[in-house]
Amino acid sequence: MYKTKSDVVKLIQQAVADGATLLQQQRDSGLDTITKHAWGNKLVHNSYAWLFAIEHSAEHYGQLVAYYRANNLVPPDSHH
Repeated sequence: MYKTKSDVVKLIQQAVADGATLLQQQRDSGLDTITKHAWGNKLVHNSYAWLFAIEHSAEHYGQLVAYYRANNLVPPDSHH
């Protein structure tokens, strides 16, 4: 489905933009809303789900850094 690097970059950029829009729409009150956790039988604040997603993306970034370094490449910056 994503055949070029450019296709993947566009996908990631759109996902980040969509997430930013959703966070703005939810505002603080939306982050305080309690919902059922997607993986497990427990209730959590929406802010927990966002923190989980951020932490999980950091794990993927770490895996990419390891791949880059193992192949003598310079990993991308994480703060952009």
